[in-house]
Amino acid sequence: MNACSDERKVIHAYFKAALQHFGTAYTKRNCMVEEWGKHLERSIKECLDDIKTWIAPRNDEDRITALKEYVGYMPECDAKVSCYLRIANMYFRKGKDALEHQEYKSCQGYMDECSTTLTEAKKRCTCSDSSFKVNVTDLEKDVQYQKEVVQKCLSKVKDGQARRKKEKKEDLEKKIAKDQLQGDLKKLESLRKLPVDKFVERVYKQWPPKGIDESKIPCTSSSSSSSSSKGSKRKLLIRAISHYHPDKVDKSVHGVKWHVFSVEITKCLTLLLADFNT
Repeated sequence: MNACSDERKVIHAYFKAALQHFGTAYTKRNCMVEEWGKHLERSIKECLDDIKTWIAPRNDEDRITALKEYVGYMPECDAKVSCYLRIANMYFRKGKDALEHQEYKSCQGYMDECSTTLTEAKKRCTCSDSSFKVNVTDLEKDVQYQKEVVQKCLSKVKDGQARRKKEKKEDLEKKIAKDQLQGDLKKLESLRKLPVDKFVERVYKQWPPKGIDESKIPCTSSSSSSSSSKGSKRKLLIRAISHYHPDKVDKSVHGVKWHVFSVEITKCLTLLLADFNT
C-alpha cells in the first residue's frame, strides 16, 4: 500500500513538473518558429491525455480533484480549455446522477461547480478552437435546464414538507378537539336511539348550526309535527346535513372544535339518511 502511494506521489510530481516546464516554454513560443509552438501545444495535449489515463481508475471526486490541480499548472492554451471542459462534464454527470437519486441539494451543488468551471473555460475560448466555444455554450444550456429542473423539484419538496407540517398540526388539533368533545360525542351517540325527527330536533336544539342564517333553521316543533312520512324525514335529514356539513364551517371563525363536531354530526345524519335510501 505504501509502495503504491509513494509511486503515485512520484508520478504526480513528474506530471506537475512537466506541466510547469511546458508553461515556461509556452511563454517563449513566440520567440521560436511556428512549427515549434504547434509541437509544444501537441505535447501539452499529450501530457493531459496521459494524466487522464493515469487517473482513470480513480473515482470521480479524486479525478476532479487531480484535474483541478493540474489545470492550475497548465499554460493558457487549448489543452487548458479542454481540461476545464473535462472537469465541467464530470460535474454535470455527477449532478445528473444526483438528480436521478432525488438528491436535489447535491445536484444543485454540482451544477454550480459546473457553471463555475465553464466560466473559466469560457474566459480562455477567445483564441481557442471554435469547437470549444460550441461545447461550452451547449453545456451551459444543459446546465441551465438542469438547474431549472432542480429548482422545481426543490419547490415541490418544500411545498410537500409544508403540507405535511400543516397536516400534522391539523391532526393534532383535531385530536385535542375530539378529546375535549368526548361528553358531547357520547350524548350525540345516545340521541341516535331516538326517531329521526326527534333526533334532528334534539341536535338542532342542543347544538345549533353555526354560520347559518337563523331563518333557514327549521323550527323544532314544526319539523317534528310535519315530518311523519318517509319522504319528509328524508328531506329533513338532507336539510340538516346541508346545515352541519363541515364544508360549510369556517374554521377560522368557528374554530377547530366545532368543525370536528360538525363532522361527527354529519356522519350521524348521513348514516340515518342511508337507511332511507336502502
